Amino acid sequence: MSVKDYLYRYEDRCTYLYWSIRSLVNIDGSQLELRNKMYYLNWRKLDQGELEYIVEKYGLNRTVTHEDDIDLNTPAFDHAIEISGDAVHDNHDMLVFRDRFEPLSQEQIRLVEGQMAGCIGISMSRHYFEDEDGHSISLREIHERMSGMHCVIMGDYDSVQAAIGFTPIRDSAEWGEAESNTVAHYLSVVEQIDSSRWSSSRMSYTSRGRKYVSSELPTIHDIRSVSVLFRQLYSKNERLDNLFAKATTVYMNAVSNEVKCKWVEYESERFGATLRNPPFGIDPENSGESFLEAFGYGYRIFHAFPGRGGDKDLAKYMERYGEEKVIFVYNDVLRGLFVHVVNVYKVIKADFAKWVADGSCPRPSILNLEHLIGI
Repeated sequence: MSVKDYLYRYEDRCTYLYWSIRSLVNIDGSQLELRNKMYYLNWRKLDQGELEYIVEKYGLNRTVTHEDDIDLNTPAFDHAIEISGDAVHDNHDMLVFRDRFEPLSQEQIRLVEGQMAGCIGISMSRHYFEDEDGHSISLREIHERMSGMHCVIMGDYDSVQAAIGFTPIRDSAEWGEAESNTVAHYLSVVEQIDSSRWSSSRMSYTSRGRKYVSSELPTIHDIRSVSVLFRQLYSKNERLDNLFAKATTVYMNAVSNEVKCKWVEYESERFGATLRNPPFGIDPENSGESFLEAFGYGYRIFHAFPGRGGDKDLAKYMERYGEEKVIFVYNDVLRGLFVHVVNVYKVIKADFAKWVADGSCPRPSILNLEHLIGI
């Protein structure tokens, strides 16, 4: 092993790329534990095209070459690289490079880190795990292997389907056309967002210290196309919007399985926490929702007038953080919300489709549901 294999050299700094993977570990041949295992990119295993892709993705430099003359006596550079991944899609494109990442001994890690100018950690989806042999495994499979039984895991849709499956409605008499319309509209909004160009757009933001380096962001047109839909989901206007809360409440009041109800309630709480908590990398005194509102009003996405001080609030964010970071954080918050929106969508859609099909609840009157539930 050569230290040079795990370092990328550009000008007077060296960078290494690491990946912390939550993995099953067999302890003494009798006990399984879930631990973080560190892997480091072996740059020598990349061909030129792959090297260019990673260098461009993380904004390491504009000139791409394999470098052989690393001076192992060069002191570490005094600043690191800050990178935040995509909240929904994360860095799943990096999975194709999984076999280029290798475990290192503590001594090897010490040598590599002693040369760094910056380090970049790959932030994968919280649903990505590996077994003892380094193969991908789901969180549900991990729990079942560790407990020996089927488990329902908060935030994991597959575990709900495997352990519970379809759930009948509690009382058809308490579900009317209004409830069907609420759920149908929720399903429609989620599918509109999911099928948008925004949903599949790549997103990244890179800086060194406080200096902006590069970014990859959705277009303003694509942002506008989903922002109003998101506002229907989270806006606290009880009469007109608040769609996520309304749909989850209607479903939880009707579903006959208490565990599934608690699972949806957990997603609802996480959705609310995303709105209440300050966005990552932005003034901690402001909530996610207030930041979304400042952006939407300031860019005239919600209305033609910048109500609620949107112009001034957005201008303050722009001046302090720069336009690229503000746009990145706005989309990051939306994608954080969408994780919970999609999880709930999957559970509600599976039950609601069967309730409509077997006559347990009336069909919605606001739109044709054939394309949504396949009946």
